[in-house]
Amino acid sequence: MIKLEAIPNNIYIIQVYFPTSSSTEEEIDSIYEQIEDLLQLTDEKSNVFIMGDFNASVGNQTGTNTGKFGLGNRNQRGTRLVEFCEQHDLIVSNTYFEVPNRRRYTWKAPGDRNRFQIDYILTKKKFRKQILSSHAYPGYDVDSDHNLVMARCHFQPKKKFNKPKNKKWSVEKLKDQNVARTFKQELDKLIDQKEDWDSLKDHISKTADKVLGKNKLEPRKPWMTREILDLITQRNKWRKKDQ
Repeated sequence: MIKLEAIPNNIYIIQVYFPTSSSTEEEIDSIYEQIEDLLQLTDEKSNVFIMGDFNASVGNQTGTNTGKFGLGNRNQRGTRLVEFCEQHDLIVSNTYFEVPNRRRYTWKAPGDRNRFQIDYILTKKKFRKQILSSHAYPGYDVDSDHNLVMARCHFQPKKKFNKPKNKKWSVEKLKDQNVARTFKQELDKLIDQKEDWDSLKDHISKTADKVLGKNKLEPRKPWMTREILDLITQRNKWRKKDQ
């Protein structure tokens, strides 16, 4: 496993090679245990890729962790891999992209008797949208009986938008002529005929805060009283400090 420090999340890449079909279940479980030990070293927000030769066939069965563009039928090892993905909320990325079969198979039996998809790139389900493509590249000469499997990804930090806080003033108070007169007098003290809109808007906001005050939440239910609303507001205030 290697760790790449990145923004917004660190990236961990785990390379695996599973024993062949002649190995025992104990040997297979041992590999999964080693991978789980490595996952314990990653933090929850990190981006994780697990890739390599799993010697398993998940097939073209659609599920919550596999797409419908796998190859062939699922075998016992494939079922074990899918269960591992479900346990750790991972997806098999190269089963989600519709490509020709020649770009799905990753290994061919000696003599080209049959072709199988047994190499995969796993990633966290919550980062599913970062994968732009994921499939085999049979044209690459990698000096192996396996095809190169590659995923193209796009990492982009989430943009944070600070929503402006909407101030709801008690505008109904302006129906009172005295309040309306006071509001106008206070505003006249601040504004200048040559001011731009931003400055004028700021003066109006300050005057509204001073003269009108914020609009209090009115009860929506007949059994909800002002006293109850005030107690809810007080409770929420203290909850932020001490549960």
